[in-house]
Amino acid sequence: MEFITEDNYQEKMEQIVLPFLAKRREAGTFERVPGQSLYYEHYADDTCTSTIVLLHGFTEGIGRFYETVYYFLLNGFEVYLLQQREHGRSYRSTSDPSKVNIEDYHDLVEDAHRFVHAIVFEKSPLVYANAHGQGTGTWILFGHSMGGCVASRYIELYPEDFPKAVLTSPMLDLNSGKTPYLLARTVIRNLKKRGHGSDYMPGAGPFKQEPDFADASTNCEARYLYWFRQCQADEKLQMSGATVNSAVSFDDMIRDAKRKENLKKIKADTLLVQAGSDRLIPPKGQEAYAKGSNKVKLVRVENAPHEIYRATDPILQEYWNKVLLPFLTKQ
Repeated sequence: MEFITEDNYQEKMEQIVLPFLAKRREAGTFERVPGQSLYYEHYADDTCTSTIVLLHGFTEGIGRFYETVYYFLLNGFEVYLLQQREHGRSYRSTSDPSKVNIEDYHDLVEDAHRFVHAIVFEKSPLVYANAHGQGTGTWILFGHSMGGCVASRYIELYPEDFPKAVLTSPMLDLNSGKTPYLLARTVIRNLKKRGHGSDYMPGAGPFKQEPDFADASTNCEARYLYWFRQCQADEKLQMSGATVNSAVSFDDMIRDAKRKENLKKIKADTLLVQAGSDRLIPPKGQEAYAKGSNKVKLVRVENAPHEIYRATDPILQEYWNKVLLPFLTKQ
């Protein structure tokens, strides 16, 4: 597979990837909760034989995955991307474009479930054929970071929906920095009880208009700057900070995902890709999740940053050629 390399990256995205995707894009919205519209995009062509449903991470727009979608299409996968609530063009409970306010993580899981059944299963002839034993492809739930944790709960709650799942750098633990985790957990829950649920988490705040590659979740400056410029130009993409509500919701979601009784419900063959140099998500939670189910295989990509899908060329190519594609294409 020919990769989009980081030299002259923006030019390659604009001249190769974006025109390719534009010819294969269908965009739409749906509502699970009346008045709360959720945006999605669908990419497919006549070469696709399998289907991927992709759930992005915290503060991410789905455009951040366009390079990833390009590679999926080249390898015969149609892709559905759901813009999760409180992100991008989907429903926002706040007028602050920087603030992500998830009041109950179950909304994220139920949004995804409704999306799969109302949109993916209805629109995709591939999924329909495969679900009825008439096709040879498969359908996969793919989640990154926050989306990885949402996907982990999805395959526990709805084990019959997907035969395969991929969790990349899944948020199965929280990094509380220098503050002990139990103390941090107590603090955020007390803040919510005192009526500060919709406030920014301590240390979080509005989108910063100046790039800060040193604090990025990728080690590829070209890929970082390309997306940062997209965010500068579009207020809807300037998500940057969690509320107290979000922090409590994520803590609840992580704890539920790792419960033994929930892990036993998993039926999907699941690949958990761990980033060897992840500064955001501690590895212990991912390892506990993998140990809790014989359906989960953990593969570690050494030196990879949290955003493996936007890493430097050597790491990105190892991720695709040695980890992702062998799993996705294995019958």
